[in-house]
Amino acid sequence: MFPAPLHFQSLELSCCSLNITTMAALAMGLRHSNITSLTLDNTNIDVAILPSLLDALLDTNLRRLRLSMTSLDNDACALIAAALPSLTIVELNLSYNELTDRSAKVVSEVVGRATSLTSLVLSDNDIDLEGATALVKALSERPQVTTWLDLGWNRINLDGADCLYDMVEKTPQILKASFAQWGE
Repeated sequence: MFPAPLHFQSLELSCCSLNITTMAALAMGLRHSNITSLTLDNTNIDVAILPSLLDALLDTNLRRLRLSMTSLDNDACALIAAALPSLTIVELNLSYNELTDRSAKVVSEVVGRATSLTSLVLSDNDIDLEGATALVKALSERPQVTTWLDLGWNRINLDGADCLYDMVEKTPQILKASFAQWGE
């Protein structure tokens, strides 16, 4: 279905119905490919095939991974987080999923070792102040600069957002962040 390795730098398969067989073929095609950008937005990703996909990405120079609106849960996020330190991803977008504080904390535990990651988008999930605080602290403590952190439209109230903005303002390690909520 997909030739291995794929010979293009960017692949967008948004709003698709990819079954397990197709995802397995995609993972095989991605292995040792030249891909730098992969977008699978609005595509249901079976957590059973996610390890194969992530394993294939270890053999690439992928810089941008967008998995927005893919119904990812905390277990899927834990798999992605575990792979992050071994990947070359600069920009990770997991917005509009089903991620909670558990996901935010798991990501916060690995961002210090994910040296290429500079942009993290976790907007429109179910993360509250505790998870957001853990992420801001972890990103503040690593030597790499985060150019963009988006935790907008999560379960963070206005006072919590103000606290997070204060934390970001006090660190040179996060250049820009959003904790915006509806009505702000």
